[in-house]
Amino acid sequence: MAASLLLRAAPVYAEGKDFSFVVIGDTQRLGPVPYYGISPVLKTMVDEIDLINPDMIFHLGDVGWGYGEDDISFRQDLDEAFKLFSRWDTHVYYTPGNHDTLTQKNENEFFRHSRQKSYYSIDYENYHFIVLNTQETPGSEKGGISEKQMSWLKTDISRVRGNKGIFVFMHIPIVSKGRLRDPQYEELAGIFSTYKVKVVFAGHIHVFAESQYKGVKYITSGGGGAKTAAPETGGFHHYIVMEADEAGNIERTIVEPNHLQINYSYRKEGGKTVGIAIVTYAGYGGAVLPMKGLRFTLPKGDYEVVLDRVPPQGMLNGWNVWKKRPLSARITRIKPNQRDSSKADIYVETDVPDSYAVSVTLKPK
Repeated sequence: MAASLLLRAAPVYAEGKDFSFVVIGDTQRLGPVPYYGISPVLKTMVDEIDLINPDMIFHLGDVGWGYGEDDISFRQDLDEAFKLFSRWDTHVYYTPGNHDTLTQKNENEFFRHSRQKSYYSIDYENYHFIVLNTQETPGSEKGGISEKQMSWLKTDISRVRGNKGIFVFMHIPIVSKGRLRDPQYEELAGIFSTYKVKVVFAGHIHVFAESQYKGVKYITSGGGGAKTAAPETGGFHHYIVMEADEAGNIERTIVEPNHLQINYSYRKEGGKTVGIAIVTYAGYGGAVLPMKGLRFTLPKGDYEVVLDRVPPQGMLNGWNVWKKRPLSARITRIKPNQRDSSKADIYVETDVPDSYAVSVTLKPK
């Protein structure tokens, strides 16, 4: 039941997808000393996000533990975490969490590692991204926005013109189950509603949850490696892949770790080396992941991409996924291999639907 498609620099997104970004929150370790060290599940998620290789990554805060630690232990926390995140070939935008700002020294250390301002905004592909600091009172569990930051936000968001959408990122959520968590957030929620923010992301609570308030979607995502809340309340480890298209439409996919796998192999055909990557994603509900981090190391030369898709036995109706959204693959860049000057690292991007095995083959022309 396999089918194959020969592609040469075809657009990777058949429906005009523009770019993708990943959101992850609360990656601090599972508990205080003596349980020191990065959560194993976070290491898995870092590997998977590296494979997805999104255009942007947003971290919702709580990188380190901070509680009950000395300054040296907290610094070691951040050193280990930021070293792990440095594997991503994508810029990471951080917002401070209460664990990161328990003391003034912790806060200073966090900003030294993240190399970012307390709050800021960026523009990308005609979308506007706002990162807020709910921790201007170091270590605060309740959160809040100072008058100075609120004034900056009003000025910043009022200057947005003709863009496709606004996204906001913060640590402390202001909305839960369709209601404000505290009356102090009324003005902030009003600003988001007035300027038609597409999604407000927050962490802090170790669950996945989403709701609407005054026409704005609020997503809480705190499952990045810390101990999660009970499953019945939405507690599970995860990260979110967001895709945006040219018309301003967005799609979100919640990804649980260990549901994405890749296996590389190489073989000889006619005296030349062929590279093969088998990628599987055990997702839900017809989700499709954009994969931009496939990397083949092959002898220098000219290659073409062959994409094979194989539905599992007994699921022929699953072919409807391919009919609705034709998938494709393409070579995106070629870099000299640092270890062997006769070889090159060839990067390929493709889409991977859930419940399928996708075979991406690089063949010499």
